[in-house]
Formats: sequence, C-alpha cells, structure tokens
Amino acid sequence: MTHGRAERDHSVRRRRTRIGQGLLAFALVLALSGASGCMVMDELDTAAAKMPTSAADKEKKKKADAKTAPASAAERLAATKRMVDERSRKWWSEAKSMTPGESTAGVVNCRLPEGRKFMEKDDCLAQGGRLEDGRG
Repeated sequence: MTHGRAERDHSVRRRRTRIGQGLLAFALVLALSGASGCMVMDELDTAAAKMPTSAADKEKKKKADAKTAPASAAERLAATKRMVDERSRKWWSEAKSMTPGESTAGVVNCRLPEGRKFMEKDDCLAQGGRLEDGRG
C-alpha cells in the first residue's frame, strides 16, 4: 500500500514542478516581450512614418523631387558644366609647377619622334619612345 501512495506523491510533485516551470517560463516571456517590444515598435513607427501612405503623400514627394532635380536636358547640362567648372577651379588652385630638381614618382623624360615629353615610363614605352635618362 505504501508503494502506491509513494507513486502518487511523486506524480503530484512532478505536476507541481511542471506547473512552476511553466509559470516561470511565462513570466520570463512576458518580461522579455515588454522590454524588447518597445524597440521593435519604435522601429516600426519610424519606418511607417517614412513611407508614403496615400496618393496625396506620393504627389507631394514627386513635387519635392521635381523641385530638387533639374527637369530638362538643358538644365542637367548646365548643372554638369557648373560641377566640372568647380572641380577644375579646385584642381588648378592646388596645382603647382615642378622645378628641374623635383620629380614625381613614375614621371620620366621621354624622347618621341615628335619631340620630348614628360609622362609615366609605361606610357613612354607604349608610344615607342626612349627614356632620356638611359634606362629604357
């Protein structure tokens, strides 16, 4: 008789342990969902705010894009010319002349049939030139 009662007590303890583990797991999931949920919701809210939701929002975005981007080919060409001019001015403001004692790495004195030019060694040899300093 005691043997049957011990088995029943043991099964009751297992059920209580399972219930306790289930409650612990539920409490843990509840706590974690509350902590990370706000970050997820913030990200979703931010993404939703950035996306156009109606036809009116889409039209506003198209008009804003049209104002910032040049509409015609002539305007795009003028914008490109302005950009090239700006870069050219910047390059010339930083450019300098070399003195005879200065040399940049890779630039050589090249003798070509049409005269003497300064260029990189590989370019000189590719054009059929001879290096003036006797290395080629």
